[in-house]
Amino acid sequence: MIKNYFAFQVLLFLSFLAISKSIVAQKESNIWYFGENAGLDFNGGPPVALTDGVLNSHEGCASISNSLGSILFYTDGENVYNKTHSLMPNGTGLIGSGYATQSAAIVPKPGSSSIYYIFTVYEGYWSNGLCYNEVNMTLDGGKGDITAIKNVELVIPVTEKITVARHQNGIDYWVITTSNNSSKFYSFLVTSAGVSLTPVTSTAGLVAPMPDGMGCMKSSPDGKFIAQVQSMGPANFELLKFDNSTGIVTDFIAEYSLPTFESFYGVEFSPDSKKFYVSEISFYHDGLFQYDLTSGIGSTILSSNVSVRSVVTSTSTTGSDAYAVGALQLAPDDKIYIAKWSGTFGGYKYLSCIPNPNALAPLCGYIDSAVYLGGRKCKLGLPNMIPKIPTNNPTITYSNLCANSSTSFSLSNVGLTSVVWNFGDPSSGTSNTSTTFTTSHTYNTAGVYTVNAVVSSATGTNIATSIITINNTPIVNLGDDSFLCPLSNTTLSISSTYTNYVWQNGITNNHNQIVSLPGKYWVTVTNECGTVSDTVIIKSLNKPTSNINDTTLCLPEGSFVFNIINNAQAPQTFLWHNNVTSSSNTIAEAGLYWVTITNQCGSVTDTFIVSGKDCELIIPNVITANNDNINDVFKIRGFELGQGSLNIFDRWGKSVYQTEKYYNDWRPTNLDDGVYFYIINYTLTNKSYKGFVTLFNK
Repeated sequence: MIKNYFAFQVLLFLSFLAISKSIVAQKESNIWYFGENAGLDFNGGPPVALTDGVLNSHEGCASISNSLGSILFYTDGENVYNKTHSLMPNGTGLIGSGYATQSAAIVPKPGSSSIYYIFTVYEGYWSNGLCYNEVNMTLDGGKGDITAIKNVELVIPVTEKITVARHQNGIDYWVITTSNNSSKFYSFLVTSAGVSLTPVTSTAGLVAPMPDGMGCMKSSPDGKFIAQVQSMGPANFELLKFDNSTGIVTDFIAEYSLPTFESFYGVEFSPDSKKFYVSEISFYHDGLFQYDLTSGIGSTILSSNVSVRSVVTSTSTTGSDAYAVGALQLAPDDKIYIAKWSGTFGGYKYLSCIPNPNALAPLCGYIDSAVYLGGRKCKLGLPNMIPKIPTNNPTITYSNLCANSSTSFSLSNVGLTSVVWNFGDPSSGTSNTSTTFTTSHTYNTAGVYTVNAVVSSATGTNIATSIITINNTPIVNLGDDSFLCPLSNTTLSISSTYTNYVWQNGITNNHNQIVSLPGKYWVTVTNECGTVSDTVIIKSLNKPTSNINDTTLCLPEGSFVFNIINNAQAPQTFLWHNNVTSSSNTIAEAGLYWVTITNQCGSVTDTFIVSGKDCELIIPNVITANNDNINDVFKIRGFELGQGSLNIFDRWGKSVYQTEKYYNDWRPTNLDDGVYFYIINYTLTNKSYKGFVTLFNK
């Protein structure tokens, strides 16, 4: 009895180890090969591009690795390539198609470390149904090969869809497809005994059109849901419940149909199975939408629709230039990656990504060019992978990553009994920790912070970690308004840390703008903390000019103030012969003089001559205005014509003559004989003269 009990305990322990291994390792999906010789390696954390793949598939493909994350083989549903990227000896002629949406799925045989099954479907037609093939990894020197079990037909007709769901026991698998031209689902059980040839048949949902059943189908990580899309005739998606203990698809939850000329393609669930995502492609736009499953009610799920990405990409009436958002695939890093393809440009060198798929949109995020494929290209398809086993580890959800503002935090997992937060901000003192499940923290300084949440539940203690980047409100300064010299340019710059910005000319791919013409220039920068703009005016500017002319100076007592007037728009400097640096200078001697004027466009030097002369005035005291042309005019000897004013007053102070510029031309008329007073202001000497003159008319 004791011996039997011990044996039972050993068996139980070994069974636990087997289950634990399948749960803990989960590296079978760590290597992807897809598209035009593209590949990704998830073993080191963030995916790394692989360029050694030989697969070239427009749509469907599948990859499988061992428990250590090393590639075993991959396929497009027609050919099978081993770990050395060579065709398996018997690895050609599979009845699948790289132009089928989900041409293949790979399932390990439970309880075996060497046997795998490749399930295939054909492109768009129902002449070939769901088939399976057996791979034995002990063949071909450990590189694997297809056995005699090849192209075994399971059911016909079927659509282009295959998905795999884990059995409730955590060991076995369900391989699920749909019938063409009906609403039947077929679930084939894979156990340690092999592939069951008798499916579990369910009738649920919409009728798949004939002959084209294009579009993806996925099971949720928890094995409770099936979601599928139909791309044509009409385009729709549907969400159904799946019983992963019986293989029955039932309880139609929700469906949605698109307008004519629009279509769905990809579908995927979040790691926590509470959200699902659908990609929409059309001739005019492509979209990516999130649906929230938490209500469990079809109408509520449909109304939860949020666009994660919806961008107009073409105005073509034929659709030949439209971008297609293709397959969605949940990766080992719990992010959803997205394929894109264009009928004109072919595949893309980047995958898009939803970095936080458990979070409600828009907090789930979207990165358009998330992963560079090392020069290789994706098309519409991504590897069809077995859903990752959900863990009990919580994930951190956050919002509002702005300095000097409240950042909110919450945990995705339910059933937690306690939590201790550490916001990674020790300078905040006691505010750096919290014990409430939903909390917030204010970061006073922008930067990268590591947030930890130590949580407890009935199953034990776990740590959730998230690295966040706190941003400042954008700061943009293009500088002061400035000037541009002829045949020159200047550079306007913003920080290279900004990724969302636009210049006045629409440029968004260069942090600098070279300006060679005058005008008004601006840039707008946006991050999640706000939008700011800055504007600068660039004016044209020439070398400076000077207005100084040669002049004559009255000596010995005279002086003259020279002022530079040139309508300058920009800062300029001055340097006179005597080191004066202002725009004016006083000259009191005859001679040769110079001044240099400088601005940002260059310098000019002006030379001028000041001549000296005797400027003493001889003013008459008698005028005989009898028209004999002798002493008829008030003529001042030594007076420089136009260089002074003259005012004449009678004995009662009444002005009888006045001019600002006198030319020795006052001839008294209609004035009585008598004494008249004068005031002369002579500009050459800056002197005033006062006196009287006697007028005789006869």
